[in-house]
This record gives sequence, structure tokens and C-alpha cells, in this order.
Amino acid sequence: MGCLGNVLWFVFGGAVSGLSWCLAGCLWCITVVGIPVGMQCFKFAALSFFPFGKEVQYGGGAGSFLLNIIWLIVSGLPLGAVGGAYDAVYMKRITEYAELKYRHRYLAGRKKAENGQLCKRCKSYRDI
Repeated sequence: MGCLGNVLWFVFGGAVSGLSWCLAGCLWCITVVGIPVGMQCFKFAALSFFPFGKEVQYGGGAGSFLLNIIWLIVSGLPLGAVGGAYDAVYMKRITEYAELKYRHRYLAGRKKAENGQLCKRCKSYRDI
């Protein structure tokens, strides 16, 4: 299940998410101060590419908390905005496609019913 889940995840969004994390890691590693955060971004990239079968451990501490706040402001919110934009675009496409398929099937069934054609399989006016 882990291998199949990882392949599906990678194809349907993990590649974009992982590349975003890699870009964030490269940007953080430009400065000497940001290298620890950049290294963590690369760990997140590996997790984003193939998440199934991996375990995440939290180290904790005050320094970790401070870096989490800085990361949230500089990288986390922009990455979330990009992911949200992709989600909105794809959900709109999926919804439009589903609506188009529904209308096509509904109208095709009504047209065939008006012509008096019965479905041979279920003896009704649908799915002819």
C-alpha cells in the first residue's frame, strides 16, 4: 500500500509540493543564518515527494519554536497560498467537468426518452 500510495501521491500533487519545498530550501540556504531552516525544508521536500511509510519526530525547544515562527512568516504562508491556488483551480476544473458530464448524460437520456427508445438492459428510458 505504501508504494502505491506514494506513486499516486507523487503524480497527483506530491511533485509540485516537493519542488516548492526544494525551492524554499534553496532560498533559505542563501544566507548562513537560514541554512538550518533550509535543511529542514529539504527534509520536508523528501516527505512531500513520498510521504507514506515515513515517521515524523518533533524535537521541541525554544529555538525550534522561534524558527517555526520565522519559517511560518517567510515560507509557510506563501507555500500554503500556492497550494490553495492549485486546489482552487483543480476543484473548479473537476466541478465543471462533472457538471458537463451530468448535463450530457441527462440531456441525452431525455432526448432518447422523447423518441421512445427503451434501454434493452433495464427496460427504462435511461442509459440507452
